[in-house]
Amino acid sequence: MLKTLLTACLLVCSVASVAWAQRGNPALTQAQIKEAEQRLAELGYWTGRVDGVFDVGSRSALIAFQKWEGRTVNGRLSVDELEVLRSGEAPKPKDPGYEHVVWQATVKEMTPESLFSFTWHPYGVDPKVDYSKEEPTLVEFRLTPAGRGTLLVITESGFDHIPAHRRMEALRMNTMGWEAQTGNIAKHVSQGP
Repeated sequence: MLKTLLTACLLVCSVASVAWAQRGNPALTQAQIKEAEQRLAELGYWTGRVDGVFDVGSRSALIAFQKWEGRTVNGRLSVDELEVLRSGEAPKPKDPGYEHVVWQATVKEMTPESLFSFTWHPYGVDPKVDYSKEEPTLVEFRLTPAGRGTLLVITESGFDHIPAHRRMEALRMNTMGWEAQTGNIAKHVSQGP
């Protein structure tokens, strides 16, 4: 869940141009770039189209991979990074007891550098429950220029549609989760590109 959310945030927050991204990997062939994109996708990082073009989506996925693996975070695809990707493993849940949870979300809108939104079922962790029968909530990440920086506003709506018997627990757990995620975003932003 964290890696998907982080990858999505990175995509929205990225200000690098395609030309800059491609300049970071002049020694790689299109086939090698496509292999790297495919491998990132297999590991669970969203790259956009797997087409051999190292664009903003590919770079954002690579940055998420580099952060998760504790590597130097520079968003540059090199032969060394490709080798690490070839032997990489998909991230494992950091929170014990949630290994069975498969985070599912539906992207609703992506407007680079201004909006990312998705729907999901908050606190859908009971393996015996089919949450797809419930109406999901809508999460929006809105970015607006603010002085010399950017203001990020995260809103989630639709809790009134969660069944009453689980609404308060979902809201409580969701609030704790968003506190942790906003901390992760702040940590990411403070580390720079």
